[in-house]
Amino acid sequence: MGILEKRKSIEFIIISLVILFFSLLSMILQLSKESEIVLKNQISQSPSCESDLLNISTASQISCILDKRISESDQKEAVRSFLQNQRNILSLWNYGEDYTPTLQAQIDNLPQEGGEIIIPAGRYKIKTPINITKNNIIIKASSFGEVILESQNITGYMFDIRGSYVILENLTLWGDKEIGVYAVTFSNAHNRIVSSIIIDFDFGFLLDTWAYNTTVYGNYLFDNGYYTIRVTGWNLIGEGCQVDAHDILLENNFLSGNNQGIDLFCSSNITIRNN
Repeated sequence: MGILEKRKSIEFIIISLVILFFSLLSMILQLSKESEIVLKNQISQSPSCESDLLNISTASQISCILDKRISESDQKEAVRSFLQNQRNILSLWNYGEDYTPTLQAQIDNLPQEGGEIIIPAGRYKIKTPINITKNNIIIKASSFGEVILESQNITGYMFDIRGSYVILENLTLWGDKEIGVYAVTFSNAHNRIVSSIIIDFDFGFLLDTWAYNTTVYGNYLFDNGYYTIRVTGWNLIGEGCQVDAHDILLENNFLSGNNQGIDLFCSSNITIRNN
């Protein structure tokens, strides 16, 4: 092949590469425009946090309220309104019979190594306390606001957690201001309650000496009568604190309208952040 022919071949390759480059660039720009149009359509069709802030009707909108600079009372009323709407929509389980024996049997029948219980959407009356003594138990609703457990004439507590690595998630615990009743008591280590609502109890959460490495995260607690979250170690009258409650995380919880907020007694190394 002569020098002229080689030069022509090189020029042809360069021209082909340039054409290919601009073709690819054109395709990328076109895809970018199409993606922008789709995104704009999605945004225009999605509910606005600003417009729907005080008229929440879906669980997905709940996250809006914590990101907006509105008053605490408005935030609380937005969540409460959502829950009241859910209360009207959700079916009452078994004509208002006590759900505790059913749930307790499910817990007790889980294998020794633990397991998960997903409560179907609905309203459930809790008339006797629920005890969890096994480890590695998860009790949850499939999504926020779908399960409401309503206290009715119980004594002591709704949930008593004595196992370890127990998780309560997406549950709404609705009290009726029974005197001296806790929503949840934690008496062992490595447990969690997340993304749940505690409303109208005399007390919210009690975490005692042995509840170390327990996490209370992203919950809504409002209109409870006395302590909302109480962390307390072992105290002997006249002798002071004997063993501290310790290594507990309380983070991203929304507290409003409670008689008292977070109470620490005989405790150490408690992380309280962004509540």
